Amino acid sequence: MGDDVNIAARLTSQAKPGEVIVSDKAMSLVGSLDMDGEIRDLQLKGRSEPVRVRVLKF
Repeated sequence: MGDDVNIAARLTSQAKPGEVIVSDKAMSLVGSLDMDGEIRDLQLKGRSEPVRVRVLKF
């Protein structure tokens, strides 16, 4: 499927109830939306470098 799909699946598994975790790459594609959230660097399985994400709470 590709790297982006793998990252999305890993981020989904890390989200707690009421959270959506969005990668910086995805945020850059929807940058015009006003979304504030905690910025974190997550170490994901299969990745040598941490992935910067934004945690949105609902």
